[in-house]
This record gives sequence, structure tokens and C-alpha cells, in this order.
Amino acid sequence: MTQRAADLTGLPAGIPVVAGTSDMAASLLGSGVYEPGMASDSTGTSTLMTVVSPRPLHHPLVNNLHLANAAWGGFTILDAGGDAVRWARLALADNQITHPQLLQEAAAVPAGAEGLLFLPYLTGERLAEHTNSRAQFFGLQRKHRRGHLFRAVLEGVAFASWRNLRQLQKCGQYPQQMIASGGGARSSLWLEIKAAAYNLPILSTRNQENGVTGCGIIAGVGAGLYADFASGVRQTVQFDKVISPDPRLRDYYHACSELFDTLYRQSAALYDRLDALSVGRD
Repeated sequence: MTQRAADLTGLPAGIPVVAGTSDMAASLLGSGVYEPGMASDSTGTSTLMTVVSPRPLHHPLVNNLHLANAAWGGFTILDAGGDAVRWARLALADNQITHPQLLQEAAAVPAGAEGLLFLPYLTGERLAEHTNSRAQFFGLQRKHRRGHLFRAVLEGVAFASWRNLRQLQKCGQYPQQMIASGGGARSSLWLEIKAAAYNLPILSTRNQENGVTGCGIIAGVGAGLYADFASGVRQTVQFDKVISPDPRLRDYYHACSELFDTLYRQSAALYDRLDALSVGRD
């Protein structure tokens, strides 16, 4: 820091000044996802599926983020990841019960929510052909209760994220495991659902503040505390559990995701018509 900047801020002159990064890049680094072949499921408001590669991935549904160690993070976006869960708590319980209570109700429901599917496109899609995609429940019956609907939301986000992960696989990226971060990583039930839907082990970090951890690693490298980013990750990032795919759910969820994909494709033809019906009705 220059003397002039020190005079203006009250900070000591000469201290190192290190540029930061975006929230996504910091979260990737802070969850230990930095080397080619590593993969991340980061679920906050959105769900970002990222695979680290030596080069950018060229696909119309894939964004690319240049990482600090000269690698690239190819990623897809589901706009309503954690936001779908937030919406469900408001819509199903008027925010009057806690997330743990809703998760407990969902855990008591069988996988597949007894024939109920949810497409989580509450805010459309950012990159896909149909930016006006809509959310929907499919298969509602009188037997379904709040726990069924909430579990269907959790599973629907997993199926949509698995659909996005397949776009990365089309670019030749086949990760062997996923590292979970963001608020969605706090739910063991959701991680179990995702592990079975992706058919991949999922690791979660002991420290859930991955973005802050990533910024700390960057600052540590800039200040000379760590020799490089790999050293910073080794000294700061720890994993507290590994969720392996439940073989009893894997094939069943594969069948569910096939039906999910069919619903996605067939519904696409109706979105423009639905928009036309809503014009002038606000």
C-alpha cells in the first residue's frame, strides 16, 4: 500500500494489497476444486455444476471461468437451485416451519415421492433455448402431502442438475466425484439424493464458508504465506464426509430422470402459448 493510500485509509503503508475474485471462483478454490478433473456442485440461490479442465469447453450451454492456476472451470447453471427450496418453504409452509423440519418430512417419504416429479424452472433458464421455461409438479394425487412435495423439489433440482452435468460430459468431462459447497451442502438428505442421481460420490467440506476460505487462500498466496494455491488448499480445506451413491436408488433415479427429461422436452412446446395467455392479464 502506498503512503498516500495509507493516509487516506488509516492502514499501514507497505502492507500487501491482493486483488480478489468473483464469488464463484473463490468458492471453487475454497472448496478445494482447482485442478483439472475435479468437479463441483455449488448450490446457493442457483446450482452451478463445474468441471475443471486444462482448456475452455466449447458448448452452447457451458460457460467458462478462467481460474487462478491457469486452468478453466466449465460450468452450467440451474437458476433455481437453492431458490427452489426457498420457494417451497414459502409456498408450502408460509415460512412458518424450519428447513430441518421440512427435510425431516421429506426424509419420511419414499424416493420418487410416490410418483411425483418437479421441474424446478421457477425463473426460466439462462442459457438454454427456452429462457421462458416454467416450473411444474407432475403426478399430483390426493395421497401427496407437504413432505411429498418438498422431497419432489429436492429431487427435481437433482435431476435438473444431472441434466446439466451431462452437457459437461458431452465436452469429454467425466468427473469421478463431486465436491459440494454452498448452503445446499448442509443437507445430508439432499446430498444423498444427488449422489444417487449423479451416480457419483459427493464430498462436503468441513468449513461451509467456501467463498471466504477461497479469498483467504488468495490473500495467503499474495502475501507469501502459501507457496501456491495448491499449498493453500492443502493447509485450509478439509472434508468431513463422503456420500456414496445408494445402489438401491441409483437405477430408480435413472428411470425418474428419463421421465424428467421427457417432461422437459414436451413442455418446451407449451411455454410460448402459456406466455401468450398471460399477456395483458397482469
